Formats: sequence, structure tokens, C-alpha cells
Amino acid sequence: MNILTDKRCYGCGKWKNKKEFGKNKRNKDGIHSQCKKCHNNDAYKWKNANIEKVRKVNRESNHKLYIANPQKYHEWRRANSEKVSEYNHQYYSINKEKFAEKTANRRAKCNGGIVTAEQWETLKRKYNYTCLRCKKREPEIALTRDHVLPLEFGGLHVIENIQPLCKSCNSWKHTKHIDYR
Repeated sequence: MNILTDKRCYGCGKWKNKKEFGKNKRNKDGIHSQCKKCHNNDAYKWKNANIEKVRKVNRESNHKLYIANPQKYHEWRRANSEKVSEYNHQYYSINKEKFAEKTANRRAKCNGGIVTAEQWETLKRKYNYTCLRCKKREPEIALTRDHVLPLEFGGLHVIENIQPLCKSCNSWKHTKHIDYR
């Protein structure tokens, strides 16, 4: 141990070379109190514990960048299209139900009413996650929202007008008024 070249890490308690510490202007010696490894571990744990805060800050900073310089923002997105595409794909696969709810509510906006993800989940549970036409169950098939009275013919986008059907049965029914409930 050499006091001139070494420092004790506050995280792991080991004496390490000062080169293993990051810079910090607020400390007297200008070096972090934790080595880079301990500091990164703590930062990783904090980010995982506060994921919503991190996402909010990221959304705000991206929005500020876009407002400040839209051209630079679009150039960055074009240059990193693979990265953006991969992120969007991961986000979509994690939040499929959220997107399905959002899309259905947007499409049915002109007909009034909203169906939440909780209402849809309750309806699927009521029918035991089964397609009412072919009687196949999830996860063998993916259930979709089917309007008993189609929106095209004045049906409302409310849970009382929805029945769970698989994609193929929903496509087969098309705009017919058939109640399988």
C-alpha cells in the first residue's frame, strides 16, 4: 500500500491503485470514493430499482433533443436505424397487450367507448381463454377482440359488444353479425 498511488475503495473496502477510480470534482482528492467496478455495480442496481425514473428522463432528453434540433435527431435515427429498430421490436414484444388496446381504441374512437386491458383480460378469463367459435384455447392460439355488432354497422367499442375469437375465426366472421356468446 502506497498512500500516494493507492486509495481504499468505500464499496469493497480494498486498497486499489488510484487509476482504478473515476474522477469526481466534488471530492477533495478529485477521485470517486468507490472504484469503477463498485460504482458501476451500484449504478446498475439503482437503475434497475428506478427503471420508471430512468425511462422518464430518457424520454424527456430525447424530446428536448428533437425540439432543439429535429434535423440532427432524424440524422441520428437514420444512422442508428438497426439499434432503433431492435429497441422498438423489444419494446413491442414486451408490451403487446398495451399496443393492442391502444390500436383498438384508436380505430374505434369514432364509434365511442373504450375497452381497457383489464376489461379484456376479465372477458378472456370469463370464457376460460377459449375462442368461442372453434373452442381452441390460449396459448395454442392468440385471442383477438371481435365486435359482435361490427363497428361498420354502428356497433360500439364497449366490452359488452366484444367477444374473444382467434385470428382465423375473427377473419372468417369478417363483418357478419354473429354472437357466439
